Amino acid sequence: MTIGLTKASLLFLYRRIFSINRKTRALLTTSITIVFLWTAAFFFSELFQCKTKFWANWGTTHDIQTECLKTTKILFAVCLTDFPLDLLVFIIPIPLVCYYTPAVVTCVSATLT
Repeated sequence: MTIGLTKASLLFLYRRIFSINRKTRALLTTSITIVFLWTAAFFFSELFQCKTKFWANWGTTHDIQTECLKTTKILFAVCLTDFPLDLLVFIIPIPLVCYYTPAVVTCVSATLT
């Protein structure tokens, strides 16, 4: 859950800084919505991976293996979907910085750093 909230906080920061025209605001709002839905989906999948037997999460390894679903599949899905969202969060400000700064040197240095 903290991964999603960190992404959302960066997107809210981008929205505050770069929210000048309607197109940029819509892009950032859509990205924030996607991140919140992703966070909620994986929060509930982790919460209910043992169905309603919440005690199994804090039990022994045997309890997890017998009472819970395959946790490795959930973690694998988190990893596979986290990487594109990370790219999205890191790539969004690059064209915005290049668009709002007049110097090409600033754009190139922002891309390389």
